[in-house]
Amino acid sequence: MLKIAYHPIYKHPLQEGHRFPMIKYELLPEQLLHEGTCIAENFFTPEIPDPTPILAVHDAAHYKNLCFFIHHGNKFNPYDINTIKMTNIKLNIH
Repeated sequence: MLKIAYHPIYKHPLQEGHRFPMIKYELLPEQLLHEGTCIAENFFTPEIPDPTPILAVHDAAHYKNLCFFIHHGNKFNPYDINTIKMTNIKLNIH
């Protein structure tokens, strides 16, 4: 059976006219159900992943911010959003 990850948290509020329309994440599952391409059982809500691979490439503060974001209903103030965008990524260069 085809499995499609979906959660309403994927729809992040962006300013009107933004070049990346987040509404598509809300509309796509509805369209797939409407046209009969999928049934409700095709959709699942992903669980929070094991932090080990995340912490291998992101610092702990970034991971903590993402967990807060998930557990608090997709709510950040503008400072928090900019902080996450600017979080340093650790690169393993050999």
